[in-house]
Amino acid sequence: MMPSESDRHAWLPLGLWAAVLLALAIFAGAGTWMLENLAPFLNNFLNVAATLFGLSLILHIVLLLPIVLVHRIVSRITGLDVK
Repeated sequence: MMPSESDRHAWLPLGLWAAVLLALAIFAGAGTWMLENLAPFLNNFLNVAATLFGLSLILHIVLLLPIVLVHRIVSRITGLDVK
């Protein structure tokens, strides 16, 4: 489910602020510290997120065919079709 246009209007300022804060931290000399201390946590988070998205994709692929078949059978029996 994608966010609506009104939900996305604040993303650009948020992204710019995050980029500015990251750049300031790197210029302040925290680049090495961030790599040593924050990178492992970020790596773990991204691995978990990728695993969850992959499991969700597998579940959607497995359920796609049965749901389409049930939809067609119910549509044919009732004569109604929802698109």
